[in-house]
Amino acid sequence: MDDEAPRLILVTGASGAGLSTALNILEDCGIKAVDNLPLAMIDTLVAMEVEAGGRSLAIGLDARTTGFSAGAVETLVSNLRRKFPDQFTAVFLAASQDDLLRRFNATRRQHPLAGSGSLADAIAADLDRMDDIAPLADIRLDTSSTKPSDLRQSLLASLGIEEAFQI
Repeated sequence: MDDEAPRLILVTGASGAGLSTALNILEDCGIKAVDNLPLAMIDTLVAMEVEAGGRSLAIGLDARTTGFSAGAVETLVSNLRRKFPDQFTAVFLAASQDDLLRRFNATRRQHPLAGSGSLADAIAADLDRMDDIAPLADIRLDTSSTKPSDLRQSLLASLGIEEAFQI
């Protein structure tokens, strides 16, 4: 990837849809990956890594992200598209409510929106929140019933990252 212009990839979607797995896949391909950075710090990170450093960067955003809202993400995506028209890609990962429920139950991790409510209510609220963000994506991948190896293949193919570029 060194001969190409640096890539800037934003990965978002409901918690449990595979964002961490996607970021790990991109990191394995030599792309610096940062998860859950406050929205207010993203411009600084992009300036340091992509603009000054010439490095490819993937950023993960979800319900845990400080400052996360549909309006803030829409503004971010719009600004990044304007500044990096040929380098920026927004990826949205989706999964069914049943799959998300199964994943959180299997890992015994608390959903970031759970608070004192039920897991099912937290997942439903997260999915509702993501309804306004999904249309902003250039690439939408449904990870329901998907193995990590299948996600790897579909994500890299969708981004046009060939196996030869992987570390």
